[in-house]
Amino acid sequence: GSFVEFNVNVPVAGNYLCTFNIANGSKNNRQMKIQVNDNADYWIQDFLSTETWTVWNERAIVLPLVAGNNTIRLTSITPEGGPNIDYLRTEWTDEPIAETYVEPEPEPEPEPEPSKTTIYIAGDSTVQTYRASYAPQQGWGYYLGNYFTDNIVVSNQAIAGRSSKSFYDNGRLDTILNTIQKGDYLMVQFAINDSAASNAERYAPVCGNVNNPTEGSYEYYMSKYIDGALEKGATPILVTTVIGLKAYSNGQFVNSYTNYCDACKSLASKYNIPCIDLNTLMVNHYNSIGYDAAYKYHLIGAVEGSTDMTHFTETGANAVAGLVANAVKNLNIPLSSEVK
Repeated sequence: GSFVEFNVNVPVAGNYLCTFNIANGSKNNRQMKIQVNDNADYWIQDFLSTETWTVWNERAIVLPLVAGNNTIRLTSITPEGGPNIDYLRTEWTDEPIAETYVEPEPEPEPEPEPSKTTIYIAGDSTVQTYRASYAPQQGWGYYLGNYFTDNIVVSNQAIAGRSSKSFYDNGRLDTILNTIQKGDYLMVQFAINDSAASNAERYAPVCGNVNNPTEGSYEYYMSKYIDGALEKGATPILVTTVIGLKAYSNGQFVNSYTNYCDACKSLASKYNIPCIDLNTLMVNHYNSIGYDAAYKYHLIGAVEGSTDMTHFTETGANAVAGLVANAVKNLNIPLSSEVK
């Protein structure tokens, strides 16, 4: 296919949020294959329709770059070619790189298990499941199923870099709502990427009004998850966002993303649905084990040269999953009796 190349110079090697400003006036997703420095590994990036060729939207992916010059090549893989690309902006990030493309192996159709209840999870990189090659990095959604009886299945749909807005815009909520059944649960944890004011693809600010939320706000998008689950006869469970090591002040851990956490709790009150205040549970847990132990929960405490104070090691992710499960036990809902 046709391709476009960008030459990018960065001061240090690492993971970079690469943001493309694109216009796609066709109706179709003009996917492109992305390669960095001619490496064999590559990514497939969606470039959904912007409806007209005069409307530009930013689309971002996290890529590994080397210090100095890098070549980023985008090759069209659809008959129509790629979108129009105006610019590429790069900024260093502690987010994990996007999962490289692997030819999907056909999976056997799972047998329907009407006797089992499924917990679907919508969230970001702190929740998502990582392949073994990412070790010791893991998200809390990976371990959640271990805390429940065999009557419960966990479907972890969380993915790095997503906000309540971009997860919805990318069609990932629709994917869940197409399969969720009456009696299932939908856990939702967003805030970290929603707060990225410099990233239009993700930004969903708190508007402070849950009854009539401003279009484009955190409350506006979160309402879509809640309404969608309720319409299917499923129970939404809102989860306030995790804390990182930066949520430490004057010798103790403190709440973070408080405006998002408050909005999350207000939404739960409005709809009279369960809410797990994971932000506060983690503050209390971290203060009980102390900074040094909490340090080992994050990649900075386990990976040589890492500065990542946000994302979890396997130990940290497992501990957070335990906090979530214990909170479910205390919710006094049918799912509570399924916690081991």
